[in-house]
Amino acid sequence: MTQSRWLRRVGLLVALAAVYFIAGRLGLNLAFVNASATPVWPCTGIAFAAFVLLGYDVWPAVLAGSVLVNITTAGSAATAIGIAVGNTLEGVAGAYLVNRFARGRRAFDRPQDVFAFRRAGPSMARSGGPGGSATPSATWSSRRPCCCGPWLPGCGGIALSGSRRRRCSSGWS
Repeated sequence: MTQSRWLRRVGLLVALAAVYFIAGRLGLNLAFVNASATPVWPCTGIAFAAFVLLGYDVWPAVLAGSVLVNITTAGSAATAIGIAVGNTLEGVAGAYLVNRFARGRRAFDRPQDVFAFRRAGPSMARSGGPGGSATPSATWSSRRPCCCGPWLPGCGGIALSGSRRRRCSSGWS
């Protein structure tokens, strides 16, 4: 790999980690039950879109962005790393499902692929589980609201990334 290509790739990874971090901090500003549990989590859609559009090798940027987001909230480094690994694997799993069953980048070319995409997205968001609510900083009284709906913010992020992808690919925005 040439030096300019390598620098472009590193710049892309740094930019992706920065976008993930900024979106995560904005999403966590809406947390009301626990500092790590928010009703809006756009990072799921960002990670998902990055894995589908850029490939699986952007995982270090997603992992780094997630660690940075979670280490800046209440919690330990071990908790932040655990959540970050879960967030990264969630994005990889969702991208794998879309690449396997909905033709990846061409998921919006045919109606049957759109339906396959819509099935894969919520499956991916549910795979994350209640990771953020299983942190030591969550009290027992706050675990139920956190555990009952942690996949909803992810579904919203995936739906937004999918609809935005459709608008960009068809030339209207």
